Amino acid sequence: MNNLVNVNEESRVKKTEALIRGRYELNPLALKFITAIIACLKRGDPIDKEYSFRVKDFSELIGEDYSNLYTYLKSTVRELLQKPLEIQTDNGWIMANWISDGEYKEKEGTISFMISPKLRPYLLDAKERFLVYSIKNILYLKSKYSIRMYEILRDWYNQETRYKKKIVKVEKIVELEHLKKILKVPKGYKYSDFKKYVLIKSQQELSDHTDIEFDFEEIKTGRKITHIKFKIFDKNRKGSSNSITTGNNNALIDDEKLQALLNSLKTKENVKLSYIYDAYLKHGYDYVKRNIDYANKHANDNYAAYLTKALQEDWATTSKQRNSIFESKEYQEYKQFIGKAINIQGITYEVDHESLFNPKTNTAIPIGDVLKNWNYWKPYFENSK
Repeated sequence: MNNLVNVNEESRVKKTEALIRGRYELNPLALKFITAIIACLKRGDPIDKEYSFRVKDFSELIGEDYSNLYTYLKSTVRELLQKPLEIQTDNGWIMANWISDGEYKEKEGTISFMISPKLRPYLLDAKERFLVYSIKNILYLKSKYSIRMYEILRDWYNQETRYKKKIVKVEKIVELEHLKKILKVPKGYKYSDFKKYVLIKSQQELSDHTDIEFDFEEIKTGRKITHIKFKIFDKNRKGSSNSITTGNNNALIDDEKLQALLNSLKTKENVKLSYIYDAYLKHGYDYVKRNIDYANKHANDNYAAYLTKALQEDWATTSKQRNSIFESKEYQEYKQFIGKAINIQGITYEVDHESLFNPKTNTAIPIGDVLKNWNYWKPYFENSK
């Protein structure tokens, strides 16, 4: 049989980033079948080529009893036909079945698949960045989430260490809901169950059967867990005397809303992205968005410092009072001090049209708060003349 596939533990799997981050849900056996097919794909293969396995050989490869595997063959093919892969594209999205058909031949003891033509470009596109790994890393994983988590974590690790071969640990912060979407976790799935059956289960299985392992931390926004921070280790590099780890501010961040905020910055020059991230976790998307928009509109020379103060003091909200502030008699008295340094209770503040700024602590008191309590502040201004 010319189309008979020969897969062993050392076979290498090559998956595009679009495939790794695609949204889909397959049972573990279906995932292993489709991954074995991908390991055998070649760019010169005809579009209508069938890929066939001896069921007995595949059973031995994945460590399953042959009779049990036979029982699940039909449901596995049904999974691959009925549960499509969803890929985000530059223009929108594409949804495609993994295979166009599957056939079991009892006398020959083989199962054959034909890859969906719509999917082939995402398996063989030379322009895409690929994740490459040995198939043995997923063969003994029992949970479908463990298989997906291995590929996602391994991809994150490889991204960061591609040109930094001495790195042992990579940190990655991901939005919980974003991770659930990629893994196709059912809506209404309690976090306690997600932690037990996805995070902890994957943690145990990856540690036992793959070349990576990970720890994780829960990050809260208010009282709600909104992000997970992963610490990913390559077992082959662990213990190296030259190990380098990424600090908290260098952690990779995978959060669609946060990325949108970063993309909306007028410039990233001198901007401490950790400030944006901290404000995002503490106050949420809307808070950060309005202050970035405000800084984009009003900042002149020092955009980074202006944005930092806006995020710290929520200048965008304060700006709603601007018309009444700048027309007030209090502002007429205040504005004569703009551009000067004012000493207040031993602290030297720089006075500008937006705030009293403390350059030592990089904090500011918004002008709205100052003028609201002008009777308190006025003597300090007058004594600093």
